[in-house]
Amino acid sequence: MIATDFCHFDCAVTLTRLYVAFVIEHSNRRVRLLGITRYPTAAWPPNSRGNSSLVMKTAPQALRLKAFAERFVRTVRAECTDRMLIAGDRHLRTVLEQFVEHYNAGRSRQGHGMRLRAPNVIAFPTPINRIRRRTVLGGLIHEYEQAA
Repeated sequence: MIATDFCHFDCAVTLTRLYVAFVIEHSNRRVRLLGITRYPTAAWPPNSRGNSSLVMKTAPQALRLKAFAERFVRTVRAECTDRMLIAGDRHLRTVLEQFVEHYNAGRSRQGHGMRLRAPNVIAFPTPINRIRRRTVLGGLIHEYEQAA
């Protein structure tokens, strides 16, 4: 089962609102961006229905049915976009693509015993000299992995 949702981010340079469409899988919470636009229409976003065979619409008041999508929006705002000024469409796309990559592969999940989704990650504790730090989004986010 997947949830499709929309959120918006404000551009600091042009003072416009940018709309983002994404889907999130309920089973593993993987996110995929569908599109970014300034002017959403009924035909937008592309591939919003994907390969799904059954589409169920939920009432706007039923927030529990789209809790994972709402939580992703809260996470991307708190950990990423609230800490930077978005310059435009391309900048937002670059930032969100990097954050979604980090969210899908490099971010630990509390509901899964703080395990990462990546299969090559070894559980802590690990000697400190064998840990390598990788920066994401210009140092805003750090990912840690075992050194080779």
